[in-house]
Amino acid sequence: MTELVIHAGVHKTATTHLQAMLRRFEGKLNDAGVSYLDPKQIRQNGQDIADHLQLETGDPADAIAQLAQGRRRLLISEENILRMPHQMSTKKARQLYARGHWHLRSLAFLNPSQKMTVAISVRDYASFFRSLYTQALLGGFFTSFDEFIGLSSYDVCGWPDLISRIHHLDAVERIVVWRYEEYGDLTRHIVRELVGVDIPIAPKKTGTPHVGLSAKAVDVLMAHQAKDPGENRRKHKIPRRPIAEAARQQFPTGQDYPKYDPWLPAELRASRQRYEADMETIAAMSKVEVLKA
Repeated sequence: MTELVIHAGVHKTATTHLQAMLRRFEGKLNDAGVSYLDPKQIRQNGQDIADHLQLETGDPADAIAQLAQGRRRLLISEENILRMPHQMSTKKARQLYARGHWHLRSLAFLNPSQKMTVAISVRDYASFFRSLYTQALLGGFFTSFDEFIGLSSYDVCGWPDLISRIHHLDAVERIVVWRYEEYGDLTRHIVRELVGVDIPIAPKKTGTPHVGLSAKAVDVLMAHQAKDPGENRRKHKIPRRPIAEAARQQFPTGQDYPKYDPWLPAELRASRQRYEADMETIAAMSKVEVLKA
């Protein structure tokens, strides 16, 4: 049976960089017996991972065989397999990635004989939610950070809950976890875990990273929101995206315009302490291997 490895992100953990590197060396992956699928193929023509794995038609075994193309392993890298980390709504979120295990559960239910390895990167909560917030602004949702974080799962639920939900799926044999903060030092090790063998991959040099927003740019967007709050945030988000991008370009993060950071020093310390404690909880789970730099 085809080995199935799913790299599930999460968002904002250098997933795009890792995918670009794997795509660049796809020929070497194929030579090592690995077929590779990532968002560049998955999201074509409005499709998603459920379409490629035939989760709606109930025939994922056939889909996996076709995608593997006769190779020993199918590696899928798609952060959206976990759905969204935080829904922009007026309801308080009770979980981080509340629907994060649904696709994996569907795959396990429809094809119970198929075992899988899930690979996932996590990140310190304060920096993760700050990055999610600026991404929401760039997506056209002009809301204050206090409103955003107040409706998020920041204070009620974290990474152990998500990993535990995946851990409880019988089809998941192994979960490989690493910290985003150690990604640079672990890149070669991560690739070896995803591919199953050590192949000569030189990490792709980072071009222009996903640049966030400066504090000044966020102020500009909040001023725009105050003048034009809009009766429907979803209706307004698309025409607001160019406004957000213009603010990013006009006030780029750098020496003149410091990066936006809403957290107080005490909050950053508390986040680090919680993150460390949660990583210990995750490492104690029987199916989990935490990669270390």
